[in-house]
Amino acid sequence: MINSLKKAVPSFQMLFLVISVMFALLAFSAIVVIANIKVVTLSDQGNSICFKTFKQTVAGAMRERGIALTDGDAVIPEQSAKLARRQNIDIKRAIDISIVADGNEQKIRTLASTVKEVFSTANIPLNDADELSIAKEEKLAPNMQITVTRVAESTVTVQEKIPYRNMSHSNAKLDSGKTQVLQDGQEGIEEQKYKVVLKDGKEVARELIEKNILIPAIAKITEFGTKSMLITSRGENFRYKSVINATATAYAIHGRTASGMTSKPGVIAVDPRVIPLGSRLYIESTDGSWTYGYAVAGDTGGAIKSNRIDLFFNTEQECFRFGRKQAKVYILE
Repeated sequence: MINSLKKAVPSFQMLFLVISVMFALLAFSAIVVIANIKVVTLSDQGNSICFKTFKQTVAGAMRERGIALTDGDAVIPEQSAKLARRQNIDIKRAIDISIVADGNEQKIRTLASTVKEVFSTANIPLNDADELSIAKEEKLAPNMQITVTRVAESTVTVQEKIPYRNMSHSNAKLDSGKTQVLQDGQEGIEEQKYKVVLKDGKEVARELIEKNILIPAIAKITEFGTKSMLITSRGENFRYKSVINATATAYAIHGRTASGMTSKPGVIAVDPRVIPLGSRLYIESTDGSWTYGYAVAGDTGGAIKSNRIDLFFNTEQECFRFGRKQAKVYILE
């Protein structure tokens, strides 16, 4: 029996060794497995998921999760990149927009997030003065349409006619109703500079920024006559300086007048403040019913004030027949 035990000891030791080796292999395998597990955080358009994978590349991890890319999409890091034990993957999705510029519409699939960014990557030039239908700071949205309005400024020079002025003045030596041209009028020329604003080739604003007179306008000067002329009922004509309406009465006192003249037909009494003594006159009715004719302002009277005159007649009967009438008194030159 002792001999049997001596023979069993080596067998037990062998079994223990085998078991130890097996446990060591299992532990090593576990270590290897743990070392190959990747913890991935994947962000897709702001939506994040976290998962574990044995895949070794970004592409493998995405396939495992059923995540596919479409045309224009981007992934960071690139799909061929090896996964780290803790890996962040960021997917950016492209969107479709359209840009209308210069009469053409261009479809664009872009990763840009703002209007400003899309113009920095698109092959569409944008000048500082150009206007956009959507502000540069606005976020892009799928199927957004952005219209570019081309704004340009230019300077335009034109020549415009300057109309001449019409000037006139009186001439007391020229008969009333007559005119004569002393100087012919001539149009001038003015150069005008404008700042013109064009939007898509069409003028929308024009501002005058400078003007210069190249040829000054020359005024037309005309004079008109003020020398009045009257044609009497007898067909006579004479020039007069002024005319007044007056109330006419009659008197028949013979003798010397206030001016030293002998009273007679044609010598009348006046208010010297209105009609100076010695003035040559022509007197007729205001309605054409009677005419006294030529006269001289040669007398005054206590009752003759303001626009009142007293006409001399030879007899009192003539004075009574005349009575009181409205007269037009022309003061002759």
